Amino acid sequence: MNINNTPYGIKLAISSILVLMAIAFYQLGTPLLSFLLILIILIMFTSQSGIEFSKDKKKYRSYITYAGIIKGKWKNLENYTGIVIISGKGSKQIWGFYQTSSINKKEAINKVYLVDKTHHNKMLVANETDSSNAEKFAKSISNEINVPIVKYAPQASQKTISRRLKR
Repeated sequence: MNINNTPYGIKLAISSILVLMAIAFYQLGTPLLSFLLILIILIMFTSQSGIEFSKDKKKYRSYITYAGIIKGKWKNLENYTGIVIISGKGSKQIWGFYQTSSINKKEAINKVYLVDKTHHNKMLVANETDSSNAEKFAKSISNEINVPIVKYAPQASQKTISRRLKR
């Protein structure tokens, strides 16, 4: 199972600027530089990042691909004993044309994590703005890697308990 985390809007904005620069360099008589910019654009559009799960091996990897070449080391899933959904609020800043104005948009964000038995070590798997999509996503991961969906309940460590008692 692959989870792709690549934002295409940013790629599109940067590549459009690079295309204009490549055209300008070609017109100025430097085709080598324009070729390099086109090569960067192709690499940028074929690159992806995400998380891949291997059901039979109980492993996962955070990966990056460039032109089909996958980079990322496999790690054990044995430390992760549950999947949790943590809801919170987040904000986006949307810029206007020519970067002259911006709008701050606040929205609910549901984060899907893999957690260990104490819920202190978390690995972010996905961000969803819709809670039903987050639940569907968590169920699909749960079925894929045979890890239950649990309620987020971090256990207090001995250090924390002793610090609370001193107050």
